[in-house]
Amino acid sequence: MRIKLLLLSFVCLASLAWGQRYYGVEPAPLKASVPFSAALKNSLDPQGMRLIGAPDDDKITLCELWWSKTVFTYSKALGPGDASYSNLEKGTLLGVIYFPAPTKDARGQKVRPGYYTMRYVEMPPDQAHKTVIAYPDFVALSPAASDAKSHETVPMSTLLLLSRRASRTKHPAVMALVPVNPGYSDFPGIVPDETGQAVLQVKIKTRTGNKPLEELKLAIVLVPTPKLDMGS
Repeated sequence: MRIKLLLLSFVCLASLAWGQRYYGVEPAPLKASVPFSAALKNSLDPQGMRLIGAPDDDKITLCELWWSKTVFTYSKALGPGDASYSNLEKGTLLGVIYFPAPTKDARGQKVRPGYYTMRYVEMPPDQAHKTVIAYPDFVALSPAASDAKSHETVPMSTLLLLSRRASRTKHPAVMALVPVNPGYSDFPGIVPDETGQAVLQVKIKTRTGNKPLEELKLAIVLVPTPKLDMGS
């Protein structure tokens, strides 16, 4: 394992033993030409971050993210006990993510290149969703050009409809949120993992009522663990 930190240039690189894959984070300013509404653009922190991968030392961009300037929260958690982020209202905009190439979501569904909003959802605790991941916290992806509500909360019925446009299936396109690993103090930073998974830990600005801004530590799975073909 090897971690390189370049504090002045806002870079954190993590070396993963799995498949000679390396992940890192570097700055990604929001471009003026992004193909979504001005309201959505203005709700985002213009200084974003880029996840890079370097399989066999060949550097590629896997995705870029821009977080909301402010995320509104409840004063207490309202979700299930195993949820880490249930003080967030369902449908709340956390940010926008850009994929330069086709990718897959937490369910293994194909997601086309483009810009997508990330809104908080909780996975239902039923049998149909039990095998997706151990935790109920997710973000639903929706095409950013269709989601013009900026930081406003979107009703779940609307969000599910929008997110199915991202997956082109009956299921919304989702990315997993997981508990922050307390063993790593670098924010933003990649938590090293030998399975090929890339978990980004960040701090986002939150506000509860009229209280001063606070910071919420959040971890999102940007690259899921590859699913192995175990045969029949």
